[in-house]
Amino acid sequence: MAAVMMAGSLSACGEKGEEIVVFTTPIPENVVFTVEDTECTRAMLKLLMLSNRDTYGDIYGIDISEAAAMRTEAELSKYIRDLTLSQCARLCVMNEIAADYGIELSDIDRSVASSAAVELVTKLSEETIDYLDITIDEISKLYELLAVSDKVYEHITEGVSTEVSDDEARVVRVRQIFVEDEDKAGQVGEELAAGADFAVTAASYNEADEITLNVYRGDFTEDIEKVIFALDDGEVSERVDAAGGYYFFCCVSKYDEELSEANKKAISDNRHKEAFDKVYDEYERKVDRRLIEERWATVDITDAGAFSAEDFYPVYDRYF
Repeated sequence: MAAVMMAGSLSACGEKGEEIVVFTTPIPENVVFTVEDTECTRAMLKLLMLSNRDTYGDIYGIDISEAAAMRTEAELSKYIRDLTLSQCARLCVMNEIAADYGIELSDIDRSVASSAAVELVTKLSEETIDYLDITIDEISKLYELLAVSDKVYEHITEGVSTEVSDDEARVVRVRQIFVEDEDKAGQVGEELAAGADFAVTAASYNEADEITLNVYRGDFTEDIEKVIFALDDGEVSERVDAAGGYYFFCCVSKYDEELSEANKKAISDNRHKEAFDKVYDEYERKVDRRLIEERWATVDITDAGAFSAEDFYPVYDRYF
């Protein structure tokens, strides 16, 4: 669940492009960022940042795999900083939404968060803890924010339908031949009508980037989609006129079971995300967010070296 919660913009700006407002109202010296009454300290941000640096691949809905392609250390550092601030902002906003919805952690939830924080401390080296200058209470607070986010997401999306029909999720595997010239399309049609092998013909004529492809609902225009999804296994379509050229399709599999089942889940997940984003985006525009820029400038892990916080999210997942 936290996978969806942490998904968001990879910048320090709001998702609609507005800048985080910078205020001069005094707040505790260790606090760097606030949303209304929810605070994020320097140490909390540093822990998130170090964990992000250690994690490559899909992290809580935000794909940071592109970090591996960053050309310079400075480029990667900026990417991780922006990602971390975005995550912190999202967690804080979610906590304020929870307050408005009357969603609270139970005493048991808070105890679990505390136990998770204690376990993480046992996994972090003493040198890492000293480097982060973080307390168990701050780690526990981060875990509480994640847990509250999960509860808010569940509350907002609990009424969303998860039923997705097989046909809606169906993925069709086809071979295609695309040509721009009408005369060439005529030649392709004649050869296929005479019994030519589709794959061989495609190798000779196809002008598209791919011959074999998986087709999802919405990949083509409605007219072309209708033709593709009506084909049986091994069936070859008639010529299909399209903007800029002409298509022929041969159905390899009218129902790719593995891809279709995965697509069914993706459709269901997207419905939940759309329902959640509608509430979140509206709320995000209203909240008072404060970034103390001079303090944020000091949150840096370029000197972290071998220090690691890779267990931060795995520990959360084990407890929640």
